[in-house]
Amino acid sequence: MRRPSSRTNGSLRAPALMKEAAASRRSASRCRLEIEGELDGCRADELLRACRQALRGGTRDLILDSSLATGLTSSGVGVLVRMWQEMTRHGGRIAMIELSPALRVIVELTRLERVLEVHDSLESLERAWARPSSGESR
Repeated sequence: MRRPSSRTNGSLRAPALMKEAAASRRSASRCRLEIEGELDGCRADELLRACRQALRGGTRDLILDSSLATGLTSSGVGVLVRMWQEMTRHGGRIAMIELSPALRVIVELTRLERVLEVHDSLESLERAWARPSSGESR
C-alpha cells in the first residue's frame, strides 16, 4: 500500500492529518499518523497537537503507525494515555499498529495495551474494527 504524502516534523510524520488512503478509505473520519524515531517529550507534544487537530477535523478513528518508532519515554506514554482519553471522550477510537519488538515490550510493561488497541498490522486492526462491538468501551 502506498502511503499518503506527509510532512516530516523530526521524528513525527503527521500526514497533514489526511484521511487514510486505500484500505481505510471507507471511513472519512479515520486518520493515520506515523511515529518515526523515539516518542519523547518534544515529539509527544507534537503528537498530541496532531491528535487534537484531527479531532477538530472530524476524525473519530485514530491509527498510530509505529512501524518506524524506535522508543517510547514516560512523556510519550503519558501523551498516549491523554490521547486515548480525548478520543474516547469524543466517541472515538485509537489504536497502535506495527510495533517493533522493542516498542511492544515497552507497551506491555507500561500496560498501555489495556487502554490502547494494539495490532500487528493495519489489516488486523481493520478486521477488529469491522466486528460488531460487544458493548464494551475501551
